[in-house]
Amino acid sequence: MKRKPLSCEANMASCPLIPYLELVSKKWSLQVLKSLAAGDSRRFNEMIKSVRGITPRVLSQRLAELEELGIVSKEKFREAPPRVEYFLTERGKELTRCYRPGVTHIIKS
Repeated sequence: MKRKPLSCEANMASCPLIPYLELVSKKWSLQVLKSLAAGDSRRFNEMIKSVRGITPRVLSQRLAELEELGIVSKEKFREAPPRVEYFLTERGKELTRCYRPGVTHIIKS
């Protein structure tokens, strides 16, 4: 029986997975997601400490990219000094559930 090609296979340019795969494959993206998955929400400086080696500039970029795709959201609090907390959206939680088995498999190998 001949397999029907997926819409992504027919036209890779319009595949909805491509932006997610490109972002997750960027340096530090998985570490940022792991940091956010470890708790309910995180402040920027908490993530800088938990993702050792990442620069503030790169963390800002990754958070903005993750937010643009609806994986991460941020909440701004009207306080003095201002406070911003980042957290995984439902889409982000689903994504972290998807890659955990692969990471576990790699660690066991």
